[in-house]
Amino acid sequence: MRINGLGAARVEATEEWYKIGRDQLAPRDGFYDLRITGELWETYYYDSLRLMAIDHPAGTEIFTDERFAVPAVKLAVTAVRNTTTDCPTAR
Repeated sequence: MRINGLGAARVEATEEWYKIGRDQLAPRDGFYDLRITGELWETYYYDSLRLMAIDHPAGTEIFTDERFAVPAVKLAVTAVRNTTTDCPTAR
C-alpha cells in the first residue's frame, strides 16, 4: 500500500497504539465497553486487542506516537510534564 508518496507500507507497520484519555473511558455497570469501528476507507483486521493502563506521576501527561510513517515508528509510551501547571508564563 502506498500512502501520499511516503513509500510502501512494510509488514512491521501492522501494530498500532491509541491513547484513550481518562475523560474518554468510564465504566458502565461495572464494565468498560469499547467498540472498534472503521471510520476510514481501510478494512481492519485484528488478531488481538489489549487495554493497557499507565500509572504516571501527578503533573505529567502520557502520549503515544500515532503517526503512520515509513519506516514504522517504534511504539512507546512517553510521559511529559504538564507545562501549563508548572510554568506561570504558560497560563
